[in-house]
Amino acid sequence: MRIVEHHSGGAHKLLRIETEGCAVHIAIGLHDADGRPFTSIEIEPLQPADNSDVWYLQGPATTVVVNHGAQVMAGDSTRRSGEDGK
Repeated sequence: MRIVEHHSGGAHKLLRIETEGCAVHIAIGLHDADGRPFTSIEIEPLQPADNSDVWYLQGPATTVVVNHGAQVMAGDSTRRSGEDGK
């Protein structure tokens, strides 16, 4: 497995990975309408492949990973008084 680290604060917000049958686009540093940061992942089938094979997608082509803030566990002593953890 090859690991490529791609973090906000770098020079580029878009990473494209090409592999057999598809390209994967990962966009970082995005924000939704409420200002929450998210990362977008898109899979693009490559058609036609060099050997004339047709690749197609099963499942969603695009998904997002949304940051909902720090996780708060039940009984967490770091919660401020009156905070419900939601």
